[in-house]
Amino acid sequence: MNTAVRDTIACRLKQEMARKGFTTSSLAAKSRLSMDRVEGYLSGAREIQFDELRPLCSSLSLALMRLLAPDFAAPRLQYRATGANDQAKAARIENAFLLIADFLPKPKSLPVLAFCDQHRDIGMLLAEISNLVENLRSRYTTVEALYQAACLPILPIHAGSEAFDAFLMSVGNRALACINADKPPIRIHFSMLHEMAHFLLHMNQEIPIDVLPSNLYSDVINDKEKSEYIANKFAQLYLIPFSESEQLARRFSNLEDLTAYLAEHRTGPDVLTNSLYDYLRLCDPKVRYADIRRVVDQSVSSGFGRATSIIDFIAIQGRQLKEKVIAERDNFSDEVWAEIAEAWEMQND
Repeated sequence: MNTAVRDTIACRLKQEMARKGFTTSSLAAKSRLSMDRVEGYLSGAREIQFDELRPLCSSLSLALMRLLAPDFAAPRLQYRATGANDQAKAARIENAFLLIADFLPKPKSLPVLAFCDQHRDIGMLLAEISNLVENLRSRYTTVEALYQAACLPILPIHAGSEAFDAFLMSVGNRALACINADKPPIRIHFSMLHEMAHFLLHMNQEIPIDVLPSNLYSDVINDKEKSEYIANKFAQLYLIPFSESEQLARRFSNLEDLTAYLAEHRTGPDVLTNSLYDYLRLCDPKVRYADIRRVVDQSVSSGFGRATSIIDFIAIQGRQLKEKVIAERDNFSDEVWAEIAEAWEMQND
């Protein structure tokens, strides 16, 4: 292959390495190729040999034909902080998405307020997020209404209770939210709002799988983790608006039983604690998260997370999505279709 082709393949391999957290040495070890050979491919100096390129692609969970395709897409999902098992499963799901993306419906942009994410001060950033959420909640009161208005496809996957919560895949003008249906309903509810925030605000940025910001409870947010912080707070404020946090905080020393409140909002003690903490620490920087959590736990009994309407919703949305994909079956070879069907759990559909 000529130099231009080798350089193109080198660029694509490095892009996938960056997305999936590989170093040259870790890629060499996983592919069982020598460092010299791997470095040769990454520099564009080594002549392409398919018996070497295949293990490189396999190690990166990258389809060889996609690597070589003239219209190689640049997806925005990144796996750098994702565990090996989650990474492999998510990569198979994403590979299937990239194969069928052109056949999926285009999501719609929702009218959102101008949003400034340049603030590093937590109070200013929370105010921006709260204003955005309140504007959206006035028109779309539930997460179901948000997804239906945006026409954002949902793929429920049974990944196990210990796997990832959810992630947003996007390429070009197509996007899809993959939701782990094995998580508790209140976790699914939160995750769907989290991914909706990424869809609305971060479609042109790298979007990680399940990365909890390390400075979630700091007074200043660093730029690297800001998108995840914003998505977390978007979900939290959709579930418990800041105005309600203020009302609860004013009677914090004498909270009544909040079980029914949490059931109505389809959320749990974690979100309520974070909501109260965000308000109370603006009033008193010395307030302790652990003290708030203890009071919340004393105010909640079991039964807050039993609402299953969100499970029914993602199941219906998933069936509709799979019907659209199955209708395109004839566009794929048997081998490629088998990969799509296995990744998206459509073997029996």
